[in-house]
Amino acid sequence: MKNTIDNYEFLKLQIKVLLDIQKSMAQKFSDKNRKFTLDGRLVGDLGEIIVDMHYDITLHNVSKPKFDAEDSKGRNIQIKATFQDALTFKTKEGYYIGIKIYEDGSFKEIYNGPAKNIYKHFESRKGIGETLLRFANAKLNELSKEVRKEDRISLRK
Repeated sequence: MKNTIDNYEFLKLQIKVLLDIQKSMAQKFSDKNRKFTLDGRLVGDLGEIIVDMHYDITLHNVSKPKFDAEDSKGRNIQIKATFQDALTFKTKEGYYIGIKIYEDGSFKEIYNGPAKNIYKHFESRKGIGETLLRFANAKLNELSKEVRKEDRISLRK
């Protein structure tokens, strides 16, 4: 029983540390209205902040269905992030930026371009455009290489 109690005390302490970090990040980026909650939004909010720092976009302060941001040309953008080898995709409208975040905090752009290109490539897949599906980063990266420069969301200067 003692080992269980020790493990539980350790777990409680780690939860407190995570929540302290979450509160600190939410406070630091309060102007972006991101909460970094641990219930499924943490990675998404991290991705949105990373993309906002590096790409010429404006994040929506209030969550909008389907889209997280827009660029100076008024293009609607959905942003997806992962620590894994696959990204999620649902909406065929607008533009899509998908990134992989690494444990050291660096990131790699996986896809940057029109969402319709992803949709067209996977249009025979059941649920495409209707439900959130996962696609391999390697395949999305291949598709991204085919996107014309003018169809990409620009990096900040």
